[in-house]
Amino acid sequence: MVKGPLYEAYKKRLQSAEREDSPDGQLVLYLADQLDNAESDTAAGRAALAGRLQVAARDAFAGAPLEPDKLDELTAKRRKRYGA
Repeated sequence: MVKGPLYEAYKKRLQSAEREDSPDGQLVLYLADQLDNAESDTAAGRAALAGRLQVAARDAFAGAPLEPDKLDELTAKRRKRYGA
């Protein structure tokens, strides 16, 4: 079964954070899949689902290692090179 763009985006982020197989990560994927396929739901229903997805994602990523920021990497290299 083909998954929607929201599901795929969350799956990629969860994998990079090593959280895909956690219970919270699985809940995020379930909710993202539901939201991707919520064609017959009301706008209020989709909004409630999106809110629950946001909370679940926050919980899933809590304590996860952050992806390195390119600006932080450049700043660290500059400090190392110039001693500042």
